[in-house]
Amino acid sequence: MAEVPPHLLERSRSRRAALGLGGDDAVAAVPAVVTTATAAPAPASAVAALATGGGSPPPPTPPKAVRPHRPRRPAIPRFALPMLLLLPVWAISYVSVFAAQKEKLVGPEAVGTAVYSVNCSRCHQPDGSGSDSGGVGRPLWKGEVEKTFVSEAEQIAFVKRGSYAVGTPYGNPKREGGQHQAKGGMPKWEGALTDDEIKAVIQYERSVLQGKPFPVDTVAPGPAPAKK
Repeated sequence: MAEVPPHLLERSRSRRAALGLGGDDAVAAVPAVVTTATAAPAPASAVAALATGGGSPPPPTPPKAVRPHRPRRPAIPRFALPMLLLLPVWAISYVSVFAAQKEKLVGPEAVGTAVYSVNCSRCHQPDGSGSDSGGVGRPLWKGEVEKTFVSEAEQIAFVKRGSYAVGTPYGNPKREGGQHQAKGGMPKWEGALTDDEIKAVIQYERSVLQGKPFPVDTVAPGPAPAKK
């Protein structure tokens, strides 16, 4: 309890004496009235300081960064792993074979192959089977070319001028099975193809379509170099 100030006690005695209510005993019996002010609530900052034991509240905790959701990549099936591992090997093999094939078809063989594919295969079939497998041209496979044209020069002359009049015999008169009779469907290729292209395609028909290697043209050796 709070102590009553002396001047208040003195004033109380004087008042009671004037009223005839008694002296110090009556005053002593009067309980001291203490007025206390209602304590104001402590600010939030003070409470936080007391709780943490410091003089100022701690800084607010920043929110955690939220990573964007990324969809998971589908797993590679196990059965596909061997194929993926062998893919580089297959690619190297393919390039090697393609390069070897390209290197092989250089010069007249490449020209003859291309000319036949573009201009002749539509009637004589890609494999030279011709009318034997539904084509409209004469068969050029299985030795048929050599039976009709004994020499390369004869066949070149025929290809340059095209077909004779329908029913006209042409080619080797001693041909097995009889001499061919012109059907009138062979176009004239002189002017449409160069002499080198005609020769190359004739060599292709007389070799590759017969299952034989393309001929290698021999070049006559030049004069021996003079001795120094």
